[in-house]
Amino acid sequence: AARRYEKLDRNDDPCAIIKVTTDLKSLKFDSNLGIEDVEQKEGEYWLYVSPTEKRLTLAKEGFIKLAYIIPVPVKSSSVYVMVLTRKGGEIEIADKDLFQVVFKLNEAEVFISKDDGAPLKTKGKAALFSLPKGPHQFKFTKEGFADQTQDIQVEKNETITVEMKPGASKERMRLPGIVTIDSDPEGAEVFLNDQKLGETPLTDELIAGEYTLVLRKNLYYPNRSRFTLEEGESKQIPTIVLKPRFATYTIRTTPEDATVYVDGKRLDPASRTKQQIESGQHTIRVEKKDYHHKSLKNAIT
Repeated sequence: AARRYEKLDRNDDPCAIIKVTTDLKSLKFDSNLGIEDVEQKEGEYWLYVSPTEKRLTLAKEGFIKLAYIIPVPVKSSSVYVMVLTRKGGEIEIADKDLFQVVFKLNEAEVFISKDDGAPLKTKGKAALFSLPKGPHQFKFTKEGFADQTQDIQVEKNETITVEMKPGASKERMRLPGIVTIDSDPEGAEVFLNDQKLGETPLTDELIAGEYTLVLRKNLYYPNRSRFTLEEGESKQIPTIVLKPRFATYTIRTTPEDATVYVDGKRLDPASRTKQQIESGQHTIRVEKKDYHHKSLKNAIT
């Protein structure tokens, strides 16, 4: 899609486009390599950036300036999507348009690395990745088996079969370390370099290297951070406090026995008092025989 709107950077390389979807106005952008152009469209900013760009800075009067590490390799003529929402006085990055890619292998304990990231060992014969749309490269290695490299274009949820074949691996692994990850509340999904490892609290042995850590839990904002693990190191990540992305609502009607729907789902009477709902725009509809139906949209924050 980026080829249709192609622009060149100062090195005459085709730019990538980062589409920033937001309702915030008057945003200012900068990056390590410099942004070549910004186009403002309805509900979006299109940022034309150089390939290999790794960092964006977003600023708005009255908000805390946000320095954002781009979690995927930026490639020429590719399109990436970022969603900005407001939370308190800050600008939050929200995950959007992520696809589930599952690799099914014929061998367990295979090391998988994504886009030159540190390799992670599978627990069994499958690995799940949560990935943005676009090109990604994966490398599969295991002692006693030939190395494999696969380039995939992520556009949907999919399952990919990988058959490891006997041979000599050329990959030389660094020594491992141990990392412990916890969150408040517990039970958040743990993704390292976009591969799901389990849920918090989690302790695991990892190959030394740099990692991008993402915690995801229903009704909470995703939390993204980075850390480096040295050979032989035992690292305790400070407990990550997740920011709530929900509100508590109570719906009362007159007459009390009216039927209530929230976003098309009928609520039983017990589900109308002090219930949690994800922050955002919701449609509430109230119906009762012999009464006019009423429907309204509410922004719940």
